[in-house]
Amino acid sequence: MQSGYPPVIPCQLPSSQPRTNGELLSSLDALELAWAECAAQVDQLYQLQQQEAPR
Repeated sequence: MQSGYPPVIPCQLPSSQPRTNGELLSSLDALELAWAECAAQVDQLYQLQQQEAPR
């Protein structure tokens, strides 16, 4: 199906089992990056929809 929108991939949050404070900090960084990537994808689609919306 061709919609004119960029392809969407499911958001994936990394699993972790930190054992130290350093590992916990690294896990938090990875989680924040995953959320940011997911949010950027949603924001991009939202902007495209807003541009196409009748005014």
